[in-house]
Amino acid sequence: MNRRTGGRSFSITKPGVVKFNGWDGDRPDEPQLPLYCATSDQPIAGAAFVLIRVGDLEFKGLAEPGIAPPGLKKMNMAIPRTFAEQRAEWKRVLEKLADNFRAGHAQVDPKRGACDYCGLKALCRIRELENDRG
Repeated sequence: MNRRTGGRSFSITKPGVVKFNGWDGDRPDEPQLPLYCATSDQPIAGAAFVLIRVGDLEFKGLAEPGIAPPGLKKMNMAIPRTFAEQRAEWKRVLEKLADNFRAGHAQVDPKRGACDYCGLKALCRIRELENDRG
């Protein structure tokens, strides 16, 4: 959902669980909003998750100074940046991931817990990584 704020958009989504570091690093766990922000041709003022519970509404995200939903709790990022700087970092990270995908780079490098409930172990390349480690 996009909200207009003084001519600029503010991207919002409603997931079940918010990971406070889900937008960070070279392989973000929650890339949906960063992707919207990095690829939008519209001015973006911020991005936030909205947590909706009975009797409670909470925003968690990042925004430009002075442009934020009431009570916005700032997402923890490894490197503090302005929203514009963070948006540029998201663009860099996501373009690199896309370039690697297009080039066929498929390094076996699962994130922690990714294999815990997988039913496709017979087809998985994780054994390549385990065998390389000895």
